[in-house]
Amino acid sequence: MLSVFLIWIYICLTSATIGSFLLRKTSFRTEDRLMFGLMTVTVYAEAFSLVHKVGLLANAILIIACIVLIVLFRKKISDKIGSYVSGLKKNKLLPLFIVLAVLYIAFMAYGSSRGYFHDDSDLYHGQAIRWIEEYGIVKGLGNLHERLAYNSASFALSALYSFSFLGGQSYHAVAGFIVTVMLASSFRVFVSVKNKKIGIADFARLGVIYYCFNIYDEMVSPASDYFAMLFFMYVIVKTIELCEAKNSQPEEYAAVAMMAVFTTTVKLSAAPVILSCVVPIILLAKEGKAGKIAKYAAYAVVIILPYFVREYIISGRLFYPSTAFDVFSPVWKIPERLAIKDSEYIIAYGRGYNIHEAAGYPFSEWFIHWVGTLSLTEKVLFILCCSSVLLLPLSIALRRKFTRLHMSELICVISFLFWLFTAPLIRYGQGFLLILPAVMAGDVITFVVGKTSTGKDKEKKHAKGFGIIFLTVAVLLTVYKFGNAFLAFRYNYAQGLYLNQLDYGNYEVVESNVDGVTIYESANIGKTGYDPFPAVPYIEKGLRLIGSDIKSGFYIE
Repeated sequence: MLSVFLIWIYICLTSATIGSFLLRKTSFRTEDRLMFGLMTVTVYAEAFSLVHKVGLLANAILIIACIVLIVLFRKKISDKIGSYVSGLKKNKLLPLFIVLAVLYIAFMAYGSSRGYFHDDSDLYHGQAIRWIEEYGIVKGLGNLHERLAYNSASFALSALYSFSFLGGQSYHAVAGFIVTVMLASSFRVFVSVKNKKIGIADFARLGVIYYCFNIYDEMVSPASDYFAMLFFMYVIVKTIELCEAKNSQPEEYAAVAMMAVFTTTVKLSAAPVILSCVVPIILLAKEGKAGKIAKYAAYAVVIILPYFVREYIISGRLFYPSTAFDVFSPVWKIPERLAIKDSEYIIAYGRGYNIHEAAGYPFSEWFIHWVGTLSLTEKVLFILCCSSVLLLPLSIALRRKFTRLHMSELICVISFLFWLFTAPLIRYGQGFLLILPAVMAGDVITFVVGKTSTGKDKEKKHAKGFGIIFLTVAVLLTVYKFGNAFLAFRYNYAQGLYLNQLDYGNYEVVESNVDGVTIYESANIGKTGYDPFPAVPYIEKGLRLIGSDIKSGFYIE
């Protein structure tokens, strides 16, 4: 637990420094600066992995970069900190705020140090992160095991902040840090209630609160799904917030669009969020700022290029396991038959089957089976999402035009449908299931309240009643989900871990030989954990080394 807290301090300092530099000309909040900083250091870690392992040197350069920025902008930083401290001193509730903040961070650090370790983390997440820590990048790594070709940007981020180079365990505290930031940011709903300015973004924040508490006992795991959903929800909430603000600038929309581009590199299943780029392009084009469009397009290339280069080197493809756009044919390219089989298995598994042939089942067959696998809560969320899809055209019709807000809603709808008709495992798209009905409910309710409020007295009465109802829902939701998280808190008490973090699991493996190099295979259940290394659930027939050692890469005959 203590180690998680110390790592969070380091993550906070580095990401806040980088993020503040990037957003220095905007009115974005502290949490925005942290999120944009995380995006930037992730891209940095991905790019660094192309030339060297991500460890001590990568962190040393990052620290030097942060020090340079602090020195260059020391006056602005000093003024900003002074203004912030001055504002806090004027707050009569400052002592209470400090106590609550300390308790909150301690509670979250506790949850990030223990809990449920995701199966996939011991199947391949840990090994994927270790390859980045040990080598950075290796040709044809996906041939060693296909899941190592999934190439989520989150793995590079986890490797950067793992501190494995210290000789202890490889820490995985980043997911917990992001959950802590997103949850704290979502508590702004109570500020909105106090200020009587409840908007659609606040409804979306309720979905974020639900999700963050929901994964409280799982955020100890470096699973890419959590990173993808958190960044996706951040993009949606922030974009809606900009839509509802009166003075939002095109550049602010463009900044959030860059975060959307980045989110696709965390997990391709979140790809529809890239449609967020449409709004800033239109706004900048209307103002005749072609140069700025070109500038942000260049930023997008910088963000996404390391991901594609890594994917090409790891798998010989651009969108593994998809075989689309197969324009390259390096010797280490993962064979098409394996890519297709892997893709089919992902789809089938998402639909509740354990055989890859199920990917070809007709909709009428797999859909009924899939619905039967859902819990009651999941079925309710699914029904709400289907209803929300129908509400979008109604909302457009009532407003008699397609607004910027509708673009965010459309992205939520497309993301939900894309997830549903590809691999609808709840873990892959829980963020979609929560954010879509929350946003559409907020749209309908705020519209109805606005239309039924005529005259100042009646408007105040409606606003007060609406605020009371919203506050009640927000409090009940928070208390309910916090209660569930507290049960996990009590359940995990016996794990101890007050100094360190729950480590990857240990599993029985057997030694195998590939061209004179020892590769460890799982002895039974497929899990290998982080150590020994390199380890895989199984070795594909025909696996060979490109050169004399594993640094040279792998290919399949």
